[in-house]
Amino acid sequence: MAIVEFTNDLSGFRDAMTFESVYNSYGRGKRHYCGDQLGLGGMYGWVAREGDYYSDSVLGKNLRNSDLKTIKDVQAEYVRKNEQLVTNLVHLVDEKNDNLERVKLELNEISYSLKNLTERFEFQKQELKIRSEELEKVKAQSESDKEKEKRKNAMKNSKLEMAELEYKKNVLRMAEEQKRVKEAHLRERIEEEKKLDAKDKLELEVELLRGQLKALTYMADDDADLESKKKVEELTKDLKEEI
Repeated sequence: MAIVEFTNDLSGFRDAMTFESVYNSYGRGKRHYCGDQLGLGGMYGWVAREGDYYSDSVLGKNLRNSDLKTIKDVQAEYVRKNEQLVTNLVHLVDEKNDNLERVKLELNEISYSLKNLTERFEFQKQELKIRSEELEKVKAQSESDKEKEKRKNAMKNSKLEMAELEYKKNVLRMAEEQKRVKEAHLRERIEEEKKLDAKDKLELEVELLRGQLKALTYMADDDADLESKKKVEELTKDLKEEI
């Protein structure tokens, strides 16, 4: 007598059922072994079940000393792994949401800086206007000196205003460009998060349906009731729709 061990997962369960099916097809299954009244002997093979496990035979004692798992144990392990996957996905989504909040904060800071720059430019423009008005009031100089000074100041003011306007345009253009890039990046990140969440949710649902379908498929043999077979058909339909 020999005991063949398979892996303690759904794949091992499938191999064990195939093992038993092959022996049954050759007339060397358990019922054939029990029906061997003539003692013909030979090699028989089957999947040990509860009766074998609790029997007082050498087979039963060896089975009780082995690391065996029921289908319910395997399903529980599969559910535990899926729950861990869901937990990891939740942590990932939370982390990405934190990153989005930081991007929004940076955009607010840029908008605030742009507002301050605009106010500073308006203040400088007002100062230039006051200075020009004060120069107009100077009457101590001669008329020619006044005209010369006026032309000089007007030219200076013109250059200053041109430089100021150019600088303001450059700063505003840079600020607007930075804001546009940040907003585009934010939109892309949000779209990526939506796609990732939808994809992760779909993958998780598909994996859960596959696990349930595998477990029920292995249980739905010739001795299974009609309800189990109907459940297998429903899960197969659901899995195709999800995919």
